[in-house]
Amino acid sequence: MRPVAELADKQRIAASFSRHSSTYDTHAAEQLAGSAELVAYAAHYAADIAPGPVLEIGCGTGFLSAELAAIFPDRDLEFTDLSSAMLAHCRERIAAAGRARPTQRYRVLDGDRLDVEGRYALVAANFVVHWFADLAGGLGRMARALQPGGLLLCAYPGVDSYREWREQCLRQGVPCSANLLPDRATVAAALAGVAIEQGQREVRLRFACAREFFGHLQRTGAGISTRGVTSRPGQLRRLIRGWDEHCPDGVDITCHVHYLAARKEG
Repeated sequence: MRPVAELADKQRIAASFSRHSSTYDTHAAEQLAGSAELVAYAAHYAADIAPGPVLEIGCGTGFLSAELAAIFPDRDLEFTDLSSAMLAHCRERIAAAGRARPTQRYRVLDGDRLDVEGRYALVAANFVVHWFADLAGGLGRMARALQPGGLLLCAYPGVDSYREWREQCLRQGVPCSANLLPDRATVAAALAGVAIEQGQREVRLRFACAREFFGHLQRTGAGISTRGVTSRPGQLRRLIRGWDEHCPDGVDITCHVHYLAARKEG
């Protein structure tokens, strides 16, 4: 049985992304960058992937999904997300691009709890694994879902992302509610049984003020903390005021997008 706290977090995550599904596309610069890297991997390896279905975990509004539909038009494609509203936007994007096929399926799924083995030729996950309650276990389950020779594609914000936020919390003496993010060594260890190719790119964002940065997170659905650390309203106001005073010309934020392709042996 799953812990009550984990279930509550998943419900909060799903609700947040559902509430902000209509503003996601306009603000999801980091997620779009991760998608672009996975699209490049998928196109590069497409001819070498064994026959079989394709699964996307955490499809969101369909940045990656629409491209997978173009790269693999004749395969069974399964698009999943924790948020039903995100799934609806994904379906609409694929239809608007003229890439809808009878072989496509959409369903609500917690990718952290994937429970199949040896089924998929390709599993893709863009900006979702950092939300897993069990990172190593979730990555391992995705790898086990692959057929022998199958390919796992994954992108996520790395451990050094949003460091400016953490630095300002220290400077202003307030708790930092930023979620913990994966590091490459932990991800590689979780995928020890597969051959991994990894890369990284920086996405630099600039905002007029600190409040705009926090609004950016909110409008992608990612503005919730799963750490159990919260800032009281007065602390948040102090953080925003101090950050703006320290950076009067605007707030710079760096996201380190990590991405990988991992092939299951066999």
